[in-house]
Amino acid sequence: MIGLLGSLIRHSVDGDSDGDVLRPSRQFDVRLAAEQAAQSFLNKYGNLLSCFQLFGDYGLWQTLETYIQAKGFLPEAVEAINYGDEVGFKKAIIRSQESAFVDLCENRNALKRLQLVETWPAEAFSEYSRMRDAIGSNSSAGITPSSSEPPAPAPVVLTPLEQVVLDFKGDKENPPMPSDVFRKTWINDRRRRPVYDAAVEQGLL
Repeated sequence: MIGLLGSLIRHSVDGDSDGDVLRPSRQFDVRLAAEQAAQSFLNKYGNLLSCFQLFGDYGLWQTLETYIQAKGFLPEAVEAINYGDEVGFKKAIIRSQESAFVDLCENRNALKRLQLVETWPAEAFSEYSRMRDAIGSNSSAGITPSSSEPPAPAPVVLTPLEQVVLDFKGDKENPPMPSDVFRKTWINDRRRRPVYDAAVEQGLL
């Protein structure tokens, strides 16, 4: 999980691709706090998360990372950093993961491909219920939309393989990524390079 949270801190909190972290007014180790929050998330929902493939380029952690990179952390996380609130920051990190998991599971059906069991055990259902209760009305998955006001379409969350193809080729709404930025993001980055190589092997690039 170190790579996951480190990347999220770089890209979603301060947007600095070189890895410098926003310094709070009252100092605390932001990356360490994020890792501790991620471990708390894993401990809190261990039975549920064990039903899914967690690691690898297409695992749950990578899927959550892609989602949070697309939507950003909850505002509470950034506010907590600004005020040096380590406890509040950890709570916001857990809430961001909870919200991402529920939305991906209920609104997008994006986690089915990662599920390792056909049916969740009772303990997993209980933890999922607690997760939904924890995010409450802060999640679109926990709101019943009005019949007179249809919900806005949810943004598409791409798999890493789809993302590298989009960055390389672009589409009607998104121009291709500049070559130097693409090289830095997908070729020179050792964590993302396997996704680029897979796309090349499959003839997608």
